[in-house]
Amino acid sequence: MKTMICYSNASCVTGKAIREKFDALRKKTNKRSRCDLFIRWGSTEQFPATKYKLELNSLEAVLNTTNKLRMLELLAAANIPVPQFSTSAEQMPDLVDGNGNIYIRSKHGVVRYSNDFNPATDMYYTKPVKSKRREYRVHVFNGKVIGIYEKVPMTEERPALFKSDTCHFKKRDPELCLLTPENQAVCVQAVQALGLLFGGVDVIRDAKKNIFICEVNSSPGLNTHMLDVYVNSMKEYYELTHP
Repeated sequence: MKTMICYSNASCVTGKAIREKFDALRKKTNKRSRCDLFIRWGSTEQFPATKYKLELNSLEAVLNTTNKLRMLELLAAANIPVPQFSTSAEQMPDLVDGNGNIYIRSKHGVVRYSNDFNPATDMYYTKPVKSKRREYRVHVFNGKVIGIYEKVPMTEERPALFKSDTCHFKKRDPELCLLTPENQAVCVQAVQALGLLFGGVDVIRDAKKNIFICEVNSSPGLNTHMLDVYVNSMKEYYELTHP
């Protein structure tokens, strides 16, 4: 591999780190260029002037993840277990939890735990999973699980939303994790259902050991270890497909 381009949003820290790992050769969009490997790390912008041998995650696949409502619709159509969701204000009373709240995603992408769904400003809402016990981020690349992290709350009080500012990400062994091989296979299927080669899958597990896929991220944040895992996986995939 002589050259590569990792194309991500300008503010994406992980995308920048991957470029640095690969010693990325970044090209301007108004100049014709060629590269061996083109990595689309969550970006939905067009990059028409580049010719490349191999693309990792197509624009169409990434668009399936950035539109979160479309993502849920595609997953549900593929029989992937997802939380109940709706775009109708009238249905909201049927999906609230014991506190009278739901998870609402605004049209700007912000998620909140509330009961004030507004179709004018909000995209959709999901029913909170009853008896949620654990939440994970499962990393998938080319049909295989390459890493699992559990979202562990920073305090004894469990937050309504498991986010990076309320939880630690603790590495779990895929062979010993409470997510069974069958659960992990569902995560792989979720990535494939969206047309992705790789992605970070957010999974909820309830008290009855049921799982629900609540999101697939085409530009997951990575720690130092997972950054190396992804970069090595990309290199190996390129070498396998372009010997």
